[in-house]
Amino acid sequence: LFIVDIETGDLIKKIDTMAGDVATPNGLSTPLLIDADADSVVDYIYAGDLLGNMWKFDVSNSLTAAWDVAYSSGGTPTPLFTTATSQPITSQPQASFHPDNLPGFMIFFGTGQYLEINDNDPNGEPTQAFYSVWDKNAASLVAFTSSDLLAQTITNQYAESFDTDDDDVEDTEYLLRDVSDNEIDWDTHMGWKIDLKPTN
Repeated sequence: LFIVDIETGDLIKKIDTMAGDVATPNGLSTPLLIDADADSVVDYIYAGDLLGNMWKFDVSNSLTAAWDVAYSSGGTPTPLFTTATSQPITSQPQASFHPDNLPGFMIFFGTGQYLEINDNDPNGEPTQAFYSVWDKNAASLVAFTSSDLLAQTITNQYAESFDTDDDDVEDTEYLLRDVSDNEIDWDTHMGWKIDLKPTN
């Protein structure tokens, strides 16, 4: 993560997640900036990477030297969450407050990439997913995995025609999906996920 003074172009801080190497190249997606206390100063930054990690960076300290990956273990940066099958995260995450007003943030992101030569070939493509994970914003990471997320599913997929220009003639066909509505339990779940593939 590079933090740059946009007026001068000077590099203020470079934060290395230490994920990836020459044999397994990596990179961050577009970051999301969070101003947690509404003082017009960024406190946290979230960004996914090509290896399926969702990272949180803590830039809330007034000292630039203290800015770093928010969570670590034994001095090694630790992601907030890693997808179960290293699904690449190439789009900017989004965030909201917790729906039950519990501490922290809900971080939303989908997986998949359109970067490499064979990415436009649907044959043999791995299943991608959409995630909502709970960052409790605690002093240390509350470790969890994909198995701690509530699974929702696409239960049906079908085509439906609609009249889009009010001439009483159905002129446009859309592909629609029915999705499960499993009830979440915040005492046991750290969010939810849905595989982007119909079950039938």
